[in-house]
Amino acid sequence: MALEQVADIEIGAELNGFASAHRLIVTVTNLTTNQVIGSQTLDIPLTPTHAVRREQLRADFASLAANDGDLLVARCSYKVTAGVHTDIAHATSDLAIATA
Repeated sequence: MALEQVADIEIGAELNGFASAHRLIVTVTNLTTNQVIGSQTLDIPLTPTHAVRREQLRADFASLAANDGDLLVARCSYKVTAGVHTDIAHATSDLAIATA
């Protein structure tokens, strides 16, 4: 089973003026078996600009071990580093059902 997770991110102009990197960590859990079946970390360097940054970050999971009918959820954490300042956020996807 393949899965793509998309994170819509926004960094305010003030923080983005000092932003040097951001990181998205996505973990997919099979709730039926209570096992993590996929994890990805996207570490991306940034060039500071004094404008709002809006973009989509994509985590593609080409193959996940799940049986037909298993209940899946994706969770992510997001961190922006800007000098000595950081900003963090987290999100959880809607539930998904694996299909063969």
